[in-house]
Amino acid sequence: MKNFLILIAGYPGTGKSYLCKMILKEYPDFVTFSPDEVKEQLWDKYGFKNLDEKNKLINLSWEYYYSFILIKISLVIILLVIIKKIIY
Repeated sequence: MKNFLILIAGYPGTGKSYLCKMILKEYPDFVTFSPDEVKEQLWDKYGFKNLDEKNKLINLSWEYYYSFILIKISLVIILLVIIKKIIY
């Protein structure tokens, strides 16, 4: 199977998680990464005492999420460059 990236976005409650679960039923080897998962892990690890601390962890979860996506995309680009050099 070819490698590809599926990004699912939408407003809260529109079925993003449901769609992801349906995709995983069909393709169980897919790797998923959700900003909500990161947020919940940070909340469990650090906790928060007030809304300000909670919002800081939410912002940090988005930084982690986008960093992860950027790393994955960068790795694919590097692999494509290497393959191109090998082929040509």
